[in-house]
Amino acid sequence: MKYDFETEAERHRFNHAQLLNAWELGTYHDITDHKYLAKDLGKQKIDQEILIRHGVRLCDSGKIRQVSTDPTKSSSPYHLRYGRVLIYPLRSLYDPVPQTFQLLLEPGHLHDADKRNFLSGNGEPMCSIFGDVQSATTIVLAESLTKAAAIYQSQPDNGRWAVINCVNAGGLAKIALEIGEAESHRIIIAADRDEKHPGALAPQVAAVAERFGLRVIQPQGCKDWDDMLALQGGNLAIQNLLSTAKPVTNSPATSQPSFPFTVGSEGFGQSSRYLIKGYIPELSFGVCYGASGAGKSFLAIDWACRISAGLQWNDARVRQGAVVYVAGEGGLAVPNRIRGWELEHLNDSALSNLFLVNQPTHIADHLQASRLIETIRAIEQVYGVKVRLVVLDTLARCFAGADENRAADMNLFIAGCDRVKVEARTSILVIHHSGKNEESGARGSSALKAAADYEFALTKGKEPFTVTLRSTKTKDSAEVSPQLFSLKQVSIGTDEDGDAITTLVSLGQGQDLLENDGDQLHGKNLSDGHQAIWQAVRSRMASGESTDIALIRDDFKAQGFNANNFNRRLDKLLKDGHLVMKEQALLTVTH
Repeated sequence: MKYDFETEAERHRFNHAQLLNAWELGTYHDITDHKYLAKDLGKQKIDQEILIRHGVRLCDSGKIRQVSTDPTKSSSPYHLRYGRVLIYPLRSLYDPVPQTFQLLLEPGHLHDADKRNFLSGNGEPMCSIFGDVQSATTIVLAESLTKAAAIYQSQPDNGRWAVINCVNAGGLAKIALEIGEAESHRIIIAADRDEKHPGALAPQVAAVAERFGLRVIQPQGCKDWDDMLALQGGNLAIQNLLSTAKPVTNSPATSQPSFPFTVGSEGFGQSSRYLIKGYIPELSFGVCYGASGAGKSFLAIDWACRISAGLQWNDARVRQGAVVYVAGEGGLAVPNRIRGWELEHLNDSALSNLFLVNQPTHIADHLQASRLIETIRAIEQVYGVKVRLVVLDTLARCFAGADENRAADMNLFIAGCDRVKVEARTSILVIHHSGKNEESGARGSSALKAAADYEFALTKGKEPFTVTLRSTKTKDSAEVSPQLFSLKQVSIGTDEDGDAITTLVSLGQGQDLLENDGDQLHGKNLSDGHQAIWQAVRSRMASGESTDIALIRDDFKAQGFNANNFNRRLDKLLKDGHLVMKEQALLTVTH
């Protein structure tokens, strides 16, 4: 049976309903013989009644149907094949209603994994909570269900602990970031001690702990909290660790030499270094945003290619260097646009130090950011170049399903960008979407603009194949006046049917926007088709390009007009004196 889902949200609702039904029908009295809870001594020591009260139930995964949340994939539901599973609900911090679920699997069903998480669809960090957060004197953040249960089980009879199962280290960092400032006096982070971070904290956890001065503990004599519970006197040892917890001071993520510093005006007079002078500073974090289809990627590719080639842009000097372009949507669009740029600006030569990553990079994830840093270092080592710019196109594709409107999620993204910038000694340019109301600025949390060194807004120009660039934030350089840039249609080859493959290329030379305001074609009985032809001629003249009739016809067709109407529209413009023809070239007439 195939379902007709119109949106990704509908797919999430279907999946959630199936999981909720399985949980509600699951049994809770016979979870003790599930092999997940018998896999080691630590899990065997956990009081099963605590898990049952927490909502852990047993069910047959084969009765749970799901459908892919990827709109490009089949809408036919499939049955899970994990055998008997333990299922329990996950919620948001502020709403106890189940938002999604986690499955705990018996060995052998997933390679190198024993849990299956399901996305909530709303981007919030998910958790489950032992105890009452409101009345608790201590709030402990742990990285998994059994570790949280082991800590909760260890509290003394008169203890008032609430233990939050944050699912994993990334979730722990997000929840600590969400409540760390307001609840710093009550929070203790119970971090793992495992093979990923031996003797240290996960870097994202250490960073949040340092930011808010949060107390941190790690298990002693073993790697996990349930293993520690299984030691003789383990519950007392856990109580002692919590009672003596101190803010983190010895993590490699925070234990560094003092920052270098200068005194007074020492170093004055040094000009800021740049990638594109007056537009993109060196070692900066910037944003370029606009509506879908406004031309953001064309401008970003123009910037990336010019830095890669060392060519001036808009009469501004450019510092040459390698560029890593993260094409989050993948596919052929970006390579095609780069090829068009090479044909237009490099006379068919190929760029040698522009490198594409054709998949999203979830920059807030510590491991993904590390992979990007290692990619940059590998490029520099193998090709003997310096990567001076990383372009993330777009923020949405590199945001890993988080909520752009949540300051906590946006701050994690910014922190990831800052880490790449600092460790790789490079600049970061984020391509982003505008909100529903373009005049209100970039979509999502204002934390992004606050963190940016510069920000540009891009909108479609009034003329075809033009875009308007406006500076909406700058720090140390003079404010850039609004400018109009032209795009040119370039053929990069033919497809298997012999049809031309075309793309648009930014010409990289702007015009003062004030010179173009109010310049419109006026006259009787003039349609959008007439306007399109006149504007195409005017735009090409302004850019010094050929206005041959055949090229204008191609521009007319590229804007979605029927080419069969071109001659009739052109004849009227010539007859009314709006255009004149010299040989095969068309020229506008100023009245």
